[in-house]
Amino acid sequence: LWGVVALRGWALSGEAATAGALHLFLSHLSLVGVSAMIPAAVCPRRFGRTVILLIALLSGTVLYPIVGNWLWGGGWLASVGLSLGLGHGLVDFGGASVIFLTGSIVAFTALFLFKSTPAEQDDQTKPAEVVVITGLEHQLTVYDEPEDTAAEILPAPPMPAAYLPILSMLGGGLLLLGWFGLATGIQSPTALNFNSAHAAVAGVLAALSAALAAAGYSWFTTSELNPLMISRGLVAGLIVAMAGAPFLPIWLIVAAGLLMGFLLPPLIYLFNQDLRFADELGTLATYGVSAMVSLLLVPFFADGRAGQGWNGVGSYAYLGVAGQGVSGLVVAPGFVADWPGQLQAQLLGIGAVI
Repeated sequence: LWGVVALRGWALSGEAATAGALHLFLSHLSLVGVSAMIPAAVCPRRFGRTVILLIALLSGTVLYPIVGNWLWGGGWLASVGLSLGLGHGLVDFGGASVIFLTGSIVAFTALFLFKSTPAEQDDQTKPAEVVVITGLEHQLTVYDEPEDTAAEILPAPPMPAAYLPILSMLGGGLLLLGWFGLATGIQSPTALNFNSAHAAVAGVLAALSAALAAAGYSWFTTSELNPLMISRGLVAGLIVAMAGAPFLPIWLIVAAGLLMGFLLPPLIYLFNQDLRFADELGTLATYGVSAMVSLLLVPFFADGRAGQGWNGVGSYAYLGVAGQGVSGLVVAPGFVADWPGQLQAQLLGIGAVI
């Protein structure tokens, strides 16, 4: 009940090289990549390439497996329902805590503790003039330097104006596509009454509703659709649905997606401008805030219809009600509210991950 880290079966060798273990490795490979890339994306302006590689490596090979063990490997966070009587333990169906909260906390640390590199600050303070070469579609930025130290700057073809929105929408689409694999419950405890189709539909609708809300916000504030904000809304809406997708009513998850889509642009502005984290990518709002909201929706709105026996709690009856599953404050008729036990389990999980 208090497992923190596995101490056997290293390197997929010996007794660990089972078919189930190899399947587990493959099913988590892309998720590890996502978790590692979240902090790596905010690091180029702060660290050299070696440090960025080290941060991504440690995020993927140390933080992700340990937190994953706590949640999906029968570790102590999944077991606080049995060990401490806190609801069904940490409930996080899609891994909002393991994948996105973990990565965004590392990114937050980098944004909070480290500013731009001195070299970049020096470049920003140098006076510059733009020289347009007639007949070429290139621009050169020439810094005022002594003639004997001035370096030759060669023209480089600029990236197409649409490349960043295209890549952003492609990334959001791939994440949404990957959700269908997660929604089958590849990390879920066995023999539980959750509906994978319910989870899949809830995630898709939450993502699309958040994207629509973010699009509407950008349209009304700037009179144009911002594809980057739309793709961020798509991802944020999907993350909001991840933790409680099988346990919450679909309409409520859609409402949460809409709300997150409307709040996302102001939150990005808050972190980037008002709080001066220099978070131009919107990492903290898109991943971190969405993950915490996702985890906190469960103890308030899980209705008890799904998740019977989740994390080994209440396999036959829970709170005196036969067939009751993961429950929060507001439950379906015939079920008993699980309050504040499930809230305490979720808050404990968020605190432990941070």
